[in-house]
Amino acid sequence: MKVAQKGSSDALLAKLSLREKRVFVTNDQDFTEYAKTEIFSVVWLRIPQHDSVALLTSFEKMLKDSPALKGSLVILYPEKFDVFPLGEIIEYK
Repeated sequence: MKVAQKGSSDALLAKLSLREKRVFVTNDQDFTEYAKTEIFSVVWLRIPQHDSVALLTSFEKMLKDSPALKGSLVILYPEKFDVFPLGEIIEYK
């Protein structure tokens, strides 16, 4: 795990994710619009950060049941997740 420095630009974070082949975990909707040529993979959290039980349970299920994450946007909800190719226009709940 790597934690980004506060105030880092979105472009820098995306470039770092791609270069180091790291899955980028965020609450920021802006990262759902990146293409696979700009970022390695994104997990967009739709779970409150203070709900550690839901976060851990959802991450565990995602990691167990999901295909390879490279080039994917994962929208992580409590109890479920959706996987899309990066750069695809999506509708979410």
